[in-house]
Amino acid sequence: AVAEINPNVERDQNGAISIVGLGQFSGDIASNSEITLEDKFASQLALLMSLNVALFVFNMIPLVPLDGGHIAAGLYEWAKRGIWRLRGKKLEQPVDTSKMMPLAFFVAGLLLLLSVVLIVRDIVNPLQF
Repeated sequence: AVAEINPNVERDQNGAISIVGLGQFSGDIASNSEITLEDKFASQLALLMSLNVALFVFNMIPLVPLDGGHIAAGLYEWAKRGIWRLRGKKLEQPVDTSKMMPLAFFVAGLLLLLSVVLIVRDIVNPLQF
C-alpha cells in the first residue's frame, strides 16, 4: 500500500480507498455524460448503501474503541457472571473495562495512521476510473 503512494506506480483497482477516493469515484459517476440520470442516482444510492454496510461490518470488529469491542466486553462479563453463578458464588465486582484503554488508544492511533496514509495515497496517486 505504501508503494502505491508513488504516482508513477499504477494502483490496484480493488484496493482500499479513503473518503477522498470515494468522493472522486462519486464525482466521476455524477459527471459522466454517458450515464442516464436514473443510472447515476441508482449508482450513487448503491455506493452509499455499500459504504454504510462496510462501516457497519468494520464497526463490529471486536476491538475496544469500536462497538464490537464493547459487545465483546459485555459478552465476557456475561460469561464470567455465568461461571461464578454455576460455582454458587456471587461476583464481587464487574469486569473493569477501563484496563483496556491502552489498547483502545493504540487501536485508535493505528486507525488514524491508516486513514492518513489512505488519504495521502488518494491525493498523490488517485485511482483512474
